[in-house]
Amino acid sequence: MMCNYTKEEYEAAKSKKRPSVHDQTIIRVYERYMANEGKYSFQSQAQNFRTRLYTLSISHLATAKRLISAIEEMQPPKYAYILHDKDREQGDLIPPHYHFYLEFDNPIYVNSLARQLDIPANMIQKIISKRGILSYLVHDNQPEKYQYELTDVTANFDLPKETEYAQKQRKLEFFDDACDYHAGVMSHKDFVNKWQYTLCDIPFFQQMWGRV
Repeated sequence: MMCNYTKEEYEAAKSKKRPSVHDQTIIRVYERYMANEGKYSFQSQAQNFRTRLYTLSISHLATAKRLISAIEEMQPPKYAYILHDKDREQGDLIPPHYHFYLEFDNPIYVNSLARQLDIPANMIQKIISKRGILSYLVHDNQPEKYQYELTDVTANFDLPKETEYAQKQRKLEFFDDACDYHAGVMSHKDFVNKWQYTLCDIPFFQQMWGRV
């Protein structure tokens, strides 16, 4: 069982006289987590993966601000964050929340990162697509959502340049995997599982989707 809410978020929701539906969800999920697995602050040995790229989102603003200070003090080679305060769901504004991007020169264990940031490890996710997460910071890859400006993002690197470079690298990786798939080196299942969202955007595969 995983908990995607911090103690601060739970306490803030619990303190409200008339908690919203979102607050009630936080309370229910957090209390269920604490009743079952609350004593486990970090991932098990099998889940203690390591990678260079991480992302996380925080809806409790006080926790997010503390996290920003911790990240800026840590000074990872590349980091970026943005406040999403104009997102809507079924026409209604959803609670403001921050999205974070962290990149390291060498792989770092998620438990180690969690300790440094003082948050539960299961709130941290490894990044599958660097281009995808960088684009998502401003919803560039989801035009149906509110489009944030690049100036809304705080980053210690050139975000447009990095996004463009990541897109080029992603295309090269897709081409390599496509060649491996054609040669029988990469299985049909692995190819589709890894690239299903990319395939949906390619007209040829849209026509062949019944087979792919």
